[in-house]
Amino acid sequence: MSNLTLTNLSQGQHVFVVPCEAARSRLARQKFVEARAVAKSRRALHASALNLVARGSIVSSAMASTFESPDARKEEFRRYLERSGVIDALTKVLVGLYEEPEKPAQALDFIKMTLGAPTGVDVEALKAENEQLSKKVDELTLKLEETTTKLAELEGGGD
Repeated sequence: MSNLTLTNLSQGQHVFVVPCEAARSRLARQKFVEARAVAKSRRALHASALNLVARGSIVSSAMASTFESPDARKEEFRRYLERSGVIDALTKVLVGLYEEPEKPAQALDFIKMTLGAPTGVDVEALKAENEQLSKKVDELTLKLEETTTKLAELEGGGD
């Protein structure tokens, strides 16, 4: 095992002798302690920023959302769902499913039906039918315009 000798250069005296492995572990411990101190100061900074936001010292909502904790964002979202009536509607549906004597095979279809969503509807077929009917409306509109023009000519020529 080699030793690391540190000397006082101005007087040429040995200050202390430390084995190299111990010097490495001491350096590693020191880096760990420094990293922990940096992390602690970052947490303290974040906490003080949140405190400023909570007290209203920071006015900008963009800055407030940057420093907003995930719990605060979840709480705000929960209040939004409550205000819009989503929580009440979902609670009623789930209670209805719970109280259902014979549980449906497809719980999701039951929830959709209870909330009023159409079930068993082929969306692609409806889109195709809508496109076909739109074309027919365009054709009939064009035919109506032609007929109106012919009628105006006949009325104008008969006077």
